[in-house]
Amino acid sequence: MGRIDIGTKQLPKRNRRMRRYDEGSSEPERVRSLRYKYRQNMFLVIIDTLISELSRRMLAYSNVAKQFSVFRECLSDDGNNIRSAAERLVAAYENDLETDIYDELVQLHKLLKTGLEKPVVEQHQSAESVELRMNKLITGANLQTVFLNIEVGYESICA
Repeated sequence: MGRIDIGTKQLPKRNRRMRRYDEGSSEPERVRSLRYKYRQNMFLVIIDTLISELSRRMLAYSNVAKQFSVFRECLSDDGNNIRSAAERLVAAYENDLETDIYDELVQLHKLLKTGLEKPVVEQHQSAESVELRMNKLITGANLQTVFLNIEVGYESICA
């Protein structure tokens, strides 16, 4: 009997590269490189963007708080900074507010010293701001015509 050739081909032998002593295994390197790529390309980019956006928002909110600090100055004991705070607010909204808002703010400061400030200053269960409680005090006592510029200022806050 003769041999039957079924067409088997001998595959070429794969030559393995000899590793050097300091190379180590390739698998942990791949895992480390994937971790490194994720950290560099995703995580750190997201954190950097988050930090820059939070810084930008903090600056914007601090500018708004500085402009509208005049309403909190009305609650201070001496009220010495009302004029400078009113000037900042008028400069920011010169088309909407008149310069005599300072006089209205001084009147409001003196009015709040008569005992009306208690509902404004006291801590409330709700998360209402002091400015909103002051506005409710003015509208609740029907003093909108007396404090016309202050009402416009409150509308500027809410807009």
